[in-house]
Amino acid sequence: MAMLLASCATNGQLMRAQQKFRQGDFNGASATIASAAAKHQATDKDAVIVKLEAGSMALTAGRSEVANALLRSADEAIEAANRRPLIQVGKEAGAMLSNLNALPYVPTPSDQIMGASYLALSFAEEGKITEARSAVKLAKNRQQDAFSKYRAEIDREREALQKAREASKVPFSLDEGKLAGVTDTIESDLRNYTPYTSHTVPYAELIAGLLLGAGPEAETGRARESLGRALAASPGNADLRSAANGAIKGRVHVLFEEGVGPSVEQMPVHLPLYINKNLVMFSAAYPKMVFHSHSAGANVKADGVVRVPQPICDFDRIAADEFRRRLPGIISRTTAASALKAALSYTAQEAIKSQNSDMAFLAGIAGAVYNIASAQADLRNWATLPKRVSYTQLAVPAGGSIEIGGENVNLPKGETVIVRVREVAGRRVIRTFAL
Repeated sequence: MAMLLASCATNGQLMRAQQKFRQGDFNGASATIASAAAKHQATDKDAVIVKLEAGSMALTAGRSEVANALLRSADEAIEAANRRPLIQVGKEAGAMLSNLNALPYVPTPSDQIMGASYLALSFAEEGKITEARSAVKLAKNRQQDAFSKYRAEIDREREALQKAREASKVPFSLDEGKLAGVTDTIESDLRNYTPYTSHTVPYAELIAGLLLGAGPEAETGRARESLGRALAASPGNADLRSAANGAIKGRVHVLFEEGVGPSVEQMPVHLPLYINKNLVMFSAAYPKMVFHSHSAGANVKADGVVRVPQPICDFDRIAADEFRRRLPGIISRTTAASALKAALSYTAQEAIKSQNSDMAFLAGIAGAVYNIASAQADLRNWATLPKRVSYTQLAVPAGGSIEIGGENVNLPKGETVIVRVREVAGRRVIRTFAL
């Protein structure tokens, strides 16, 4: 029960911060998650997701130094998570008896890649280009092997699940056919999003290309490779093609992060369970992705010329693909966890019934209440990544300023300027730095 309460407390704080961010309250979101981020050590089960959210929220709120510290801490937590064995029978069995939120959060490929990419942006805002380039190289290295490792982890989840069920020593059987409707409902929205063929994160490639290709001692070859991969995902983007062909230095690059990516909600379901051929109904709660709408971004104007940022990265597609890959394991684990608790409750009730029917009745009520209360879906995800990212570029204007959606933006002095725009729920913040 203590495990259940601790998980609920952290998740509640995380979801409140995410909700404030979706409402455009960036400072409120950052303040809400700050205490949770401060108390989590790198090896704590929720450290990755809490610190990623806290870091990206602080970056949006304009606190790049705070964001940098949080994102470096998130990176340490990701490294710790990657060293952690996936199969931990004791923790699996314990989580099945309490709540799947008690298991360590497993960072997705996009978590790992964008965590390093945002870390690079926070370094760049502080004027630390060498550290920024080290961070984008980390993102690039992770992009190369994160997806293959992720697939291996998904395959090993089934082994972990089986070992945990064996450790429980409680026999029960499920009607797997009844799960088809659950799976279909969860997948219905996911089918609208096709994955990127190369399983890249195009925005991370754009960030890498710009930070490697601009500023002193630019790494032109690596920059063009990254921008080429970003262009492969959006071949019709003329501004991105210009960057891939070398138009990086002496330009203003506008990165427009629009809306928020998907969140995860709980879908409660009642399902049949067979124990010694006796039918028992039990409650399970499955995670289901929710995709959020967002209006089109603003135009960019400089020296009388209007530029329209064009999409280069759709995080809905990336999140849907990652969730779809994990779905079989999610369905199996969630079902088995809820079924195990129902089976234990039934077994205890039958044992008591042989001695006292009144006590058996009370035990049945207590078991049902516990089954429903502990049937909590794992809703943890990095929900404040943008829904999509658009991009445009233009020559550094003679007047030293541009307009974004009618708002005048003074540019810092420098050969190359990066403008990062974050817009959520009608609230827009603009950050600039020179390379």
